[in-house]
Amino acid sequence: MKGEARPEAARRESRARLANLLLAGVGRAGTTSLFWYLSQHPDICASERKEPRYFLPLSEADEGVSGILPPLEEYERCFEQCSTERYRMEATPGYFHGGPRLIQGIRTTLEKPRIVIMLRDPVARIWSIYRYAKSHLLLPGNVTFGTYIQECLEVERRRRQRPIEGQAYWSIRASQYAGYIEPWFDAFGDDLRVLFFEDLIDSPREIVEQVCDWLGIDRTPVASFDLSVENRSIRYRSRFLQRVALAANS
Repeated sequence: MKGEARPEAARRESRARLANLLLAGVGRAGTTSLFWYLSQHPDICASERKEPRYFLPLSEADEGVSGILPPLEEYERCFEQCSTERYRMEATPGYFHGGPRLIQGIRTTLEKPRIVIMLRDPVARIWSIYRYAKSHLLLPGNVTFGTYIQECLEVERRRRQRPIEGQAYWSIRASQYAGYIEPWFDAFGDDLRVLFFEDLIDSPREIVEQVCDWLGIDRTPVASFDLSVENRSIRYRSRFLQRVALAANS
C-alpha cells in the first residue's frame, strides 16, 4: 500500500505545479486582454508564455497533429515562476475547437481546472481575423474582404479541419460555436464560465470582478488594474515596413 501511495502523492504534487485556470478560447475574442487583466491579481500566476499550446497535439480540429502530448515537464516549465498563488493560468484560444479528445486530455492531466471561454459576435470576429491576418501579412496584400469571405466559404466546404497553411481562411467554420461548446459543458459543468468579448470591452472592470467572484478570490485588487485593451488589430500603409516591424517584434 505504501508503494502505491508514493506514486499517487507524486502525481498530485506534479499536478499542483500545472495550470488550474485555462482561458480556452476563442481567438480574436479578448482572451489576450482577459489574460493580462487577471495576471495582475496577486492570487493568479500567469504562464511564462500566454499560449503554451500544450494540449493542441490532441486537437481533432487541426490537420497534422500527433495525437500525443509532449513530456509533462515542458508544461511544468511554463509555471516555474509561480509559488503560492491559488491559480496558475494560461490562455490558448485554439483549445476551444479541439474536440472531446483534447478536452479529455485536459481533464486527465490537470487537477480540477477552471475553464473560461470567450466568445464574440461571429461576423465581427471574422472581420477581426481578416484585419489581423492583413496586418500580420498572413494574406496577400490585394485580398479584399469579399474575396477573403469567398475563400473562407470554399475552405468550409472542402475541409473539416483547420489547414496547416492558410489558417486565417478557417474563420467561418471556427466561428460556428455551437458545434464545439457542448463537450466543454459536459466535461466541466459549473467549472466552466462563458464570457463575451462585447461585455468585456464595454465593462472590463465589472467582468473581471465577476470572474474573481466565480474563482473565489478577492475582487478588491481589480480597482488598481490596468484595463487597457491588448492585441488590437492595426492598419499599415507599407507592406515592407510592416514586415520589418513584425520581424523586429518577433
